[in-house]
Amino acid sequence: MNMQECLERLTSRRDGQRNWLKREFPQIFKEQGHLDTGSVERYYWHYGYAVAITDILNLLQKVLEDVA
Repeated sequence: MNMQECLERLTSRRDGQRNWLKREFPQIFKEQGHLDTGSVERYYWHYGYAVAITDILNLLQKVLEDVA
């Protein structure tokens, strides 16, 4: 996998997530519950963010391995 393929994959995943959210729970874009200290939404947001960073790191590692 090269960097362009990695970027395309990440863009596709992001767009898929946004489209799913728009269909399933469109008010999420206005409510911003993840900003409320102590809210369940905040914990889920941070968990999801950590998972997303892990996914990106794994993809970048694959790019680096394919280049080497």
